[in-house]
Amino acid sequence: MNHQVTLLDRMRCHHVWTLRRGTSTLICRICDAAPRGFDVETFDGATLIFAQRCSRESGAQVVAASIKRDHLRDGWTEAGRFGAS
Repeated sequence: MNHQVTLLDRMRCHHVWTLRRGTSTLICRICDAAPRGFDVETFDGATLIFAQRCSRESGAQVVAASIKRDHLRDGWTEAGRFGAS
């Protein structure tokens, strides 16, 4: 899947969490895709590995939290924003 991040993408998206395991980093963000809803996007490095559209931001937050919980259970650890511990 090819996904290029544009300036408009960055303005309409907000960082939700960053997880690390070894040298790998997962980043999750929620993007306002108005009027279509809100997109939850998860990246492994620069590669988009998961995306789901939700009709409401609250639904997108639930999806993002569920993905995070699953990865924490699998041994990933929480990192601060922009990779800081």
